[in-house]
Amino acid sequence: MDLLTRLTRATLRRPGIALFAGLAALFPAGWLASHLEFESSFTALLPESYQAVKDLNAGIERTGGSAFAVVAVGSQDRAAAERYADALHQKLITLPSIRYVQSKLDIRFIEDRQLLYLTEARLEELVEEVQEEIDARTIKGAGLDLGLDDPKPSDKTAPPPSIDLGARFIEEAKKNNLPTDPYMVGKDGKYLYLFLALKGDTGNLGWAREAQATLEQTAKEVRDQGPFPKDLELRFSGSLVIRLEEDAFLQSDLRTASAVGFCAVVLLLVLYTRRPRTLLLLSFPLLVGLTFTFAFAELAIGRLNIISGFLASILSGLGIEFAIHLYLRHLEERGRGKGVDEAAEASMATTGRSLVGSALTNAGAFFVVSFAGFQGFSEFGVIAGVGMLLTLSVTLLLFPALNVALERIRPMKVAPIVEGEGDGLFVPQWLQATVLVGMTSFFVFSVYELSQGKVLFRTNWREIKGESPASDFDDYIIESLGGSFTQSLVLVEKRADLAAVEEVVEAIEAKRKAAGKPVGITGTLSLDDLIPARQKAKLEWIQKLDAALARIKPERLDEAGQKTLARARELTQVQPFDLPQVPDSLKQRFLTTQGEGSLVILRTNYLFYEHTQVVDWADEMDELRAELQQRGLETPIISENWLAGTVFKIIIGDGPFILLATLIVVFLVILIDFRSLGKAALVLSALMIGQISIAGAMALFGIELNFINAAILPIIVGVSIDNAVHIYHRFLEGGPDSIPKVLRYTASATSLSSATNLMGFGAMILAHHKGLRSVAELAILGITLTFLSTSVFFPLALGVLGRRIPWLSKH
Repeated sequence: MDLLTRLTRATLRRPGIALFAGLAALFPAGWLASHLEFESSFTALLPESYQAVKDLNAGIERTGGSAFAVVAVGSQDRAAAERYADALHQKLITLPSIRYVQSKLDIRFIEDRQLLYLTEARLEELVEEVQEEIDARTIKGAGLDLGLDDPKPSDKTAPPPSIDLGARFIEEAKKNNLPTDPYMVGKDGKYLYLFLALKGDTGNLGWAREAQATLEQTAKEVRDQGPFPKDLELRFSGSLVIRLEEDAFLQSDLRTASAVGFCAVVLLLVLYTRRPRTLLLLSFPLLVGLTFTFAFAELAIGRLNIISGFLASILSGLGIEFAIHLYLRHLEERGRGKGVDEAAEASMATTGRSLVGSALTNAGAFFVVSFAGFQGFSEFGVIAGVGMLLTLSVTLLLFPALNVALERIRPMKVAPIVEGEGDGLFVPQWLQATVLVGMTSFFVFSVYELSQGKVLFRTNWREIKGESPASDFDDYIIESLGGSFTQSLVLVEKRADLAAVEEVVEAIEAKRKAAGKPVGITGTLSLDDLIPARQKAKLEWIQKLDAALARIKPERLDEAGQKTLARARELTQVQPFDLPQVPDSLKQRFLTTQGEGSLVILRTNYLFYEHTQVVDWADEMDELRAELQQRGLETPIISENWLAGTVFKIIIGDGPFILLATLIVVFLVILIDFRSLGKAALVLSALMIGQISIAGAMALFGIELNFINAAILPIIVGVSIDNAVHIYHRFLEGGPDSIPKVLRYTASATSLSSATNLMGFGAMILAHHKGLRSVAELAILGITLTFLSTSVFFPLALGVLGRRIPWLSKH
């Protein structure tokens, strides 16, 4: 007597004890599950052992936080928008959550010292230009004689163009990476932007909600209480707002998909069986199994992520399969005249064994996913694998007990099954041939499409991101400003190391160019860009320039010329300066909250829409960090795009390994189950026909892979292989002549279980997140095709091959 038989008989003798144990355990498990948190951050799901994570955490601790917000001020009156930005700035800097506000830069400070920002070579050229123009005009005696002749009082003219230093400012400032506009305004001029660096991290959602509420309230109060136009528009974006909106959408998606998935599965079963008691009989073991699963998740991991958060919906479809097969087999046994207890025992002895095998293959597939480097997938794999085993155990214990208890209270009326030709689903020969030839042809077509590279991989990860007003507006801001507010920073301990960091950046650029690799870093910005080098040496040239300008007599210039000359003489009176004299508006973005060290901004032209750019950036950051360490510079790099690129690399690298490992694990479990290499290969081949056919269907329907939905491929292997396992077990029970019964009873059960899987995965189609919707689309396609290959093509093929190859039908 095997374990399942002993368990069944013990349960049938005392069904009340089993039901009481299930109910008693449900409440503490429910209490644990209720404390499970939801982590909606994608980049937070990288193991902390990665350098990108270590550096980000170290940087957040030193800088006070990585969160930022953007306030966009829209008005047809530009002057009013600037006044509002100034007023809001003064209010915001008093808030405890604000590190600094960048709204209006003190450009005048740079303009007044613009000569010090020029190189000595450029200053020498400027002095020569001014002197040559003055000498040329003196010699020619044309227009302006500089007071060397006896001019007429009316001989007033413009000064030499070279002394119009103000006109040179914008051109020279751009060369030296210096700002030229005090306000940030988009290309279309529609919005003026304020950038807010915050003292916190978006991972702390409680703090984030409070900070965002305070920000919006303050901005609106300043607008409503001040003398500003009524049409003044305020919009908000930035990492703070985007994270909160995406979290809200994901939470909503999670609740909707879980509820819809669970209800759709139960409703489908009620409609299929047309028995009201089915609602309790099938959903109760599932509910207990799900509760135990999420209690385990709380104890083992403590959170759900954006992938595992949808397990309630997915496991609703997968977990209820166990009860479906037991229930339908019980109805069949009752229809053949067996009593309640005898039918329950027979169901467990036959179908129960298949369930154990299919559950182990499902769990094995999920456990393989748990080895993924990306924690979003690894946590999903652990919870789903354990969840499958827990739900199986609960179903094997509670379903017979509840079924027998209900039968004893009110026996089911089951139509008797008459043995004979009517006992089965007979498929005409022409239809069998059509199915076999059609499925084989489509499989060959799919192999061809796959070999020709027709299955495309979507590289633009922004197209599969979460949808929210804030993220859409962020895309507009990036386009309008020509870059993102999300910065990559290098945290440097000493100002003396700034030059060394720049040298390393240039070395990495040269190295990557020589290797033919893309270069994302276009330069650096640091305190050194605000504090010119060799100021005393430059003063000598500036004094020579002043001496040249002194030769020009103001009274010989027109009014505009006099102003130009006065401004030029004013600029030459500049004195050397250092960091304390630099206004906060210019230097605050380079400083840490603790006042120790400074930040280097890594400039880039990347917009990070393409995931290939993000991956290339991560490679470049890896090289930069390694080179810095090699030169003895322990300087953390704070870059969320480095983190995102590392995640993408892990997902892309793990994909082929996980798919191959899943197939190997599934094959080994099948081999143990059937104890035959040939039979195990036969069962797996039925699945692979459907799995490979996915490629052909994707090419036909224009469905693309991406770094999120690619993970569903190994999962489809796990959730679909049990169809073939159940079909083959039933085939072995009756031999080649049992195909009509296999189609009527077992295939009908696998069709119902596949439909529940479709409901579970399909509920994700309601998600706002495009990537999660793509998971649902691919899952629906994959489950449908693997159902056709395992539950339609496979039994028909067994009917043909079983008569020609005797060992196929032998136990």
